[in-house]
Amino acid sequence: MPTPNFMIVGSYISGTTFTVNLLKQNPDIFIRPIKPKFKYFEFYGIEETESFDEYLHGFDASVGKKAIGEKNTRYICNEWVPPQIAHHFPGITLIFLLRDPLQRAYSSYLEQVQNRIEFLSFETALKREPERTAKSYHDSVRFGYIERGRYMQQINTYLPLFPRENLKFILSEDLFADSEKMIREICTFLDVDPNFNFQFRVGQRNNKSAAHQKHYPKYMPLFLSTIRASKQLKKKRGSRVMSKILRRWPQTLVKPEPSPEAMQYLRDSLCEDIDSLGHFLNRDLSHWYQI
Repeated sequence: MPTPNFMIVGSYISGTTFTVNLLKQNPDIFIRPIKPKFKYFEFYGIEETESFDEYLHGFDASVGKKAIGEKNTRYICNEWVPPQIAHHFPGITLIFLLRDPLQRAYSSYLEQVQNRIEFLSFETALKREPERTAKSYHDSVRFGYIERGRYMQQINTYLPLFPRENLKFILSEDLFADSEKMIREICTFLDVDPNFNFQFRVGQRNNKSAAHQKHYPKYMPLFLSTIRASKQLKKKRGSRVMSKILRRWPQTLVKPEPSPEAMQYLRDSLCEDIDSLGHFLNRDLSHWYQI
C-alpha cells in the first residue's frame, strides 16, 4: 500500500493551494485530493475519525509516483499532530509556507465574514479570541486569528521530532515574487525532476485575474450587525429574511481596511514570535510587523 513521503502542513491562506496546483502538474508527484477531507491526524484524540488504514487508502491512486503527499494547513497549528506524523512516518519531509501573519490574520477574518461566520469587528474579534477559541476545536480554527500566526511556536513542536534537513520553509512573499524558482526548489527538495515545464496561467500567481477577484461586502459595520441579528433569530422565521438580505448584500472589489488600533494590537501580540522566526530562518522579518 502506498504511503505519503511528504506533507504540506501550513500555513492557512499562505499560497498552499497555489503550490499544490502547480506541483500536481509534475507526473512524478501525487497529492491526495482535498476532498474527502483527511481526518486521521487532524482529529486524532478529539473525536471519532477514520482508521489509519482508511487514511492510507486515500493514497491508493499514487502507485508509481515518486513523491506522494497531502496538504492540510491545520497540521502546523495542532500540537498533537507532529508526534503522530513522526510515529507513523519518521522519515517524511514537511513543507511549511509562511505568510506575513498580520496579513494572514486579516485575510482569515475577511473570509469568515464573507462566510457569515464572523460578526464582530476585527479589533473585537482579536481581543475576544482567547474566550472564543477555548469553546471548541472548531472555534479555534475559525477564530484563531492570532494563535494561527504564531509560526515559531508551532514549528517548535516539529523540530524535536524530525531532522532539520527534512523540513522546508518558504515565505509566501518569496513564492509569489518568483514562483518558478520556488516551485523548482520544492521539486529538488522532493527529489523529483525540477526541470519539468510547469504551466503558469495568466493571473494564477497573484489571483488578480478578473475571474479570481475577491468581492467584499459594502457597509461592513452594518453587514456585521446583520449577521449578528441573523444568528440571534436562529430557529425563527425572521432568520430566513436575514439570510436573503445577506445573500443579496451589495458587494465591492475594494478591500476594507482594518483599524489602526486592531493592527497595533495584532502587531503587539505577534512581534516576539516574528522575531524568533526571523532568527531561526536567518531572515529579517521586521517588515511583517510594520503597520
